[in-house]
Order: sequence, then structure tokens, then C-alpha cells
Amino acid sequence: MKTTACKTTHRITDRTQRTNSHRFAICPLSIVLYLALLTGCSNDLDTYSNVASPAIVTFEAAVTPMTAADAAPSAEGTRAVVDGTFEEGETIGVVDKSIPGVVHCYVYHDGQFVPATDADAIHWNEGETLKVIAAWRPYPYIQLNTITHQPHDQRKYDDFDKANILLSRATIDRNTQPVLTFTRNLYTRITVNLRAGEGTSQNDIGQATLKLLNLCTNEITIDDRGTYTASYTPNDILPYERIPATTSYLRTFEAIVRSDALLWSKDDTYELIRITIGNRNYSYHKPKGTELFFLPGEHQTYNVTVNSK
Repeated sequence: MKTTACKTTHRITDRTQRTNSHRFAICPLSIVLYLALLTGCSNDLDTYSNVASPAIVTFEAAVTPMTAADAAPSAEGTRAVVDGTFEEGETIGVVDKSIPGVVHCYVYHDGQFVPATDADAIHWNEGETLKVIAAWRPYPYIQLNTITHQPHDQRKYDDFDKANILLSRATIDRNTQPVLTFTRNLYTRITVNLRAGEGTSQNDIGQATLKLLNLCTNEITIDDRGTYTASYTPNDILPYERIPATTSYLRTFEAIVRSDALLWSKDDTYELIRITIGNRNYSYHKPKGTELFFLPGEHQTYNVTVNSK
């Protein structure tokens, strides 16, 4: 029976401002770990005809940012939504809690989210001044009242993008421009940068495969009123390769994993990273004596030099 590192913990508070640094020296891997704070709809849109109407709700939006210390190197070659902004054409699902069970598709256009079609528009009713809104992405990947699995095989960008679950809840006022702030409450982002070391070549690193072990992915359900519930499934993760790689490294891999379910204690020595070159495996295990957290909204970067004796 497979042992998993997934554990439920309630020890973590005020995670959004947490920044930690840890350093490891191991063989055959030399790793430096930095923990830093992170994050039925069509893109063939041809109708923004009514977005100027004062009776139609539109949104400005932002994503909870990563800390500056980690944002610069990790942002290279990464699509915008992962790093804190939205791209033109990005779609979200929106629920007006006064009309439960109805999903409105909104699309990012000219710096704000607007209805994808006239039928998707949320309207201010006569005399109405406040609305309670819930929104999420990716949509339409996550549908109402359906258990949605965060992909564990993220080697294709579409699957990596589906793992990037963002959530927002807000009470909006008719007299001010509504702003939706999306949070990364459900995941930790992991980046692994690879370079050749003693006894390995650029060609060796070019042939390497990489897996993250003893982690978890989310299962999320959003109900008729836009309220989410989440559970987790133990999974090994096959990460997405980001091209170009981070400067000074040969290859860069990205993964999004379940947070909050994981606490590796001082006595745990789980294997976290496995690099395979030919028929040889290179593994990193968490050393005894330190705790390792996977916190909501954090970005962990592992800079790895592969040495071969």
C-alpha cells in the first residue's frame, strides 16, 4: 500500500504574508529552496454591444500577486494569468447569488471582464444597489455542482492551466466600479530549475525526465450559489516544462499542487523530486530536522544542479 505525505493540518494562519528560505546541499542533487508568496464559454466573442449600459455589471479584476523576490526569475516565459494578471480573452464563471444556479460567462476585454454574450450579462435591477458575486477560473472547465479534478499530469500547458484554480467573492456596489480580487487559496506553485553539474552534461539534462512525488491535487465543487468545497487526492505530479528556461538554467519545470493538506514534519524524509536520466534516478528527499509546509498562495522554487559520481 502506497504511503502518502498528505496530511490535514490546521496550524497555519495568515499565510498570505509568509516568506521562508531554506538551503540544502545534497548529492547527487544540490538544491536551494526558496519559499515565496505567490497566486460553455466561447473565445470567439462578437458581442460587447451592451457593455456601456449602466444596467449591466462589468468587473475590473486582479490576482493576488507573488512576492517581488520570486516573481522576476519565475515569470520568464510564463503566461500572464499564472503570474498575477489576465490575458485578453481569458474567461471566468460568475454567479450572482440572488439568482442561484445560473452561471454567467465573462471574458477579459480591454482591461475588464465583460459579458461574453448578451445572454451572459448580469443586470442591475431597478432599486438594487448591492450584489454578492462569486467568480472562478478556469471556466468552463469547472462547472456548477460537478466534482472537478485538478490534473496531476500537467505536461501539456492546457492541463497546467486547468490546475491554476482562482477564486473570488465580493459584495459589489452599483455606485462604484466593481473589482474582483482572485486568490490562490487552494494551491502551492512549484518551480524546478535544472542545470548540469559534476559528471553530467547539457545533453544529459536535455534527456532528463522529472517527477514530483508524495504530493496532492484538489477536487473542487462549486454549488448553485458559488460556494466551493475542496478535498484532496494523493498524487505524484508530472510537471509542465516552461520554455525558455529560467536564465542560467538548462530546463525549467512548473507544477501546481494542493496546499494546506500537506505538512512534512521534522521526522519525515519523503522523496519530493525524482530526475531520471537513462536508467539512473537522482532523488531529493526532505532531510530530517526541518518542517516543510505547502502553503496556500506560496511559490516554491528549487534550483537543482545534477551531479553524478
